[in-house]
Amino acid sequence: MFKEDNRIYWYLIGLVIIIALALVMARDFLIPFIMLQPTPLDEGLLQLTEPPAMQLDFTQDYYAVFKTNHGDITVDLLEDSAPQNVNNVVVLSNGNFYAGTKFHRLVPDLILQGGDRNTLNEDPGDDGFGGPGYFVVDEVNWEALGLTDVKQVELYSKGYRSNTTAPSAALDQYVLAMASATPDGNGSQFFFWYAPKNDSRTIQLQGQFTVVGRVTAGVDVLRQISDIGVENPDEQVPRPANEIVLHDVQVYTL
Repeated sequence: MFKEDNRIYWYLIGLVIIIALALVMARDFLIPFIMLQPTPLDEGLLQLTEPPAMQLDFTQDYYAVFKTNHGDITVDLLEDSAPQNVNNVVVLSNGNFYAGTKFHRLVPDLILQGGDRNTLNEDPGDDGFGGPGYFVVDEVNWEALGLTDVKQVELYSKGYRSNTTAPSAALDQYVLAMASATPDGNGSQFFFWYAPKNDSRTIQLQGQFTVVGRVTAGVDVLRQISDIGVENPDEQVPRPANEIVLHDVQVYTL
C-alpha cells in the first residue's frame, strides 16, 4: 500500500513539472508565434507588441541602406510624408529585425518584396505571412495624390480611407512602400516598385500603399535583381530563382 502511495506521489510531481514546462513553452514560443512576434530564439532582436513610439528627429533627413548579396540600395526615407511608417522602418532596422532575411517575392520589372522574418526558417510555405506583431496605419492622402472621385470611391469600397493629415507620396518607379494585404495592415514587410507612375499597374494600385522612401542609389542593383527571374511565374507569390539576401538595413541621417 505504501509503495502504491509513493508511486502516485511521484506521478503527481512529474505531472506538475510537465505542466510547468508546457506553460513556459507557451509563454515564450507558442504565443509569440501566434501573434507573429519574434521569439526568444532571436537573441538580441528588438521585440515589440505595438507600433513603436516616435523616435524620429524631424530636423534630420533619414536614409536607409539595404545591404543585399547583390549590392547596396540607398533610400531617402520620406519622414515628412509618412512619419509613422518611416519611424517603424527605422526602429525595426536599428533593432536588427531585417538582418539575414530574404526577398521572397519578385515580379520582374514590377515589384521586389521582403521584410519577413519567416524567410529565415526552412519552410517556404509561410513566407509572406510574417510580421512584427502589430500593425501601423496607412499614411496615404488621396487628395494630395490627385485621385479621381471614381478611384476614391473604389478604394473606399475596399475598406481603405484617405489619411488627410499625411502629405503622402505617390507610388512611382523606384520607390519603397509598405506591403500590406489589408487596409491599415502595415507591419515589417516592404517592396521596391519598378513600374513608372503612368504604368497601368501603378495606376491601378495608386492610393492603396504607403510610400516611405525613394531610391537614390542602387538602381543598377534593382535592375540586376529583376533580371534574376523567378521559379514559379504563374503563382500569386513568384519566388526569385536565386536567393536575394538582405544582410542588413543601416539607417543614417544628414
